[in-house]
Amino acid sequence: MKKFVITAYSADEGGSHSKHCITASGRIAVAGRTIAAPSNIPIGTHLYIPALHRTYIVEDRGGSIKGNKLDLFVANAGQADRFGRKTLDVVVYA
Repeated sequence: MKKFVITAYSADEGGSHSKHCITASGRIAVAGRTIAAPSNIPIGTHLYIPALHRTYIVEDRGGSIKGNKLDLFVANAGQADRFGRKTLDVVVYA
């Protein structure tokens, strides 16, 4: 288990009011499944976050996603704002 700083993002952030967000993996982002991780964690890796009681799949990247940072995909900008920034334990399944 390792600690990560986790934030959240959605398809309606950044002025793109599209219902779909295509990830770096080429898949459509899905709330509760998609997470962006640094390039040292391969696309397709499963990450379990005990505090959220959920396993996410690395399907995306991001320019500011480096080191011990993750960005989970949520349904809308309001949820992303409410999530804020959390430092949480994460189990990385290789």
